[in-house]
Amino acid sequence: MTPTTPARALLADDHALVRAGLRQLLEQTGQVTIVAEADDGLPVPDLVAAHQVALAVLDISMPHLSGLDLLPILRRRFPDLKIMMLSMHTDAEYVREALRRGANGFVAKDTRPETLRLALAQVLEGQTYG
Repeated sequence: MTPTTPARALLADDHALVRAGLRQLLEQTGQVTIVAEADDGLPVPDLVAAHQVALAVLDISMPHLSGLDLLPILRRRFPDLKIMMLSMHTDAEYVREALRRGANGFVAKDTRPETLRLALAQVLEGQTYG
């Protein structure tokens, strides 16, 4: 069996420590390599294009352009991009809205690392998680 190449991913969250921890967790799965990071939503579309990103992991609440506001922009420009939303907001309405706007998955920031790995695998396989 040939090992698969990790997906090129972008991680966008406005908290540097959260990004560092998520980067470590995501890369430890062997499923992704973080090739770009952002601390707000504005540069995300250009970073996705410049780094040929296959997966965007986005915080919902970011300055200038939220993850929710990014979703329709990314869907129009990159219809094949996999998008996983992260949030401290666990209200079902946030999940529904993120999925309605085009997210492939939604994970609460207080979730267990095993759940993050499962969500990541499902999203990368083209399934919906959340």
